[in-house]
Amino acid sequence: MSTPGPTAPLLLLALLLGASCAAPVSRVASPQAEPSLAKKFQQIDVGIGIHSFADNDWKPNDDLTAFAFYYQERERLGPFALEGGVHYAYDDGNENGQNLDTDLFEFTAGLWYDFGFESTWVIPFVGFGMSLMWADVELFDGTDYVSDDDSVFGGYGKVGLLFPVGESGHLGFEVRRIEAGNIDIGSESLDASATEALILFGARF
Repeated sequence: MSTPGPTAPLLLLALLLGASCAAPVSRVASPQAEPSLAKKFQQIDVGIGIHSFADNDWKPNDDLTAFAFYYQERERLGPFALEGGVHYAYDDGNENGQNLDTDLFEFTAGLWYDFGFESTWVIPFVGFGMSLMWADVELFDGTDYVSDDDSVFGGYGKVGLLFPVGESGHLGFEVRRIEAGNIDIGSESLDASATEALILFGARF
């Protein structure tokens, strides 16, 4: 019986290599991950609540009805989002025969951070920044009418919770502390520091 020569294994190996090269190679494209809303987003919030001055000299307008609009954007600052806000608060009170009408406008800019938008049903957040407040006050005591306005810079810090609703909406609340200087109204110098509590309605996209 004759034994196969050394060329037989080489021929078999060549056939296998040729078959493997000729067979089409199927490539399964890995799906690209969707961008995480927790890492990059834009967000808007509308708030309504109470703006409470720390100085009792603001009475009867020490607790004002407050409204706020926020815009946040996270893109270039790692885990932090840039935040801008516009606030308005007002009250029209009467005490000891004096009618006091207060309008307060505030513009804020700062940083905002949440603790994981995708991972849980409740999202804690914190924020801090700078504030510019402008107050317009009108006082009528039955005889004399006084109207004055003033502005002041300050800083703020806040904490809150968001509760996701649907794919992009959320509800929540925040408590914000504002530390500021005095606002001079007539002969009075009133501390503009305050605490603001808001219910929030918003969306992230």
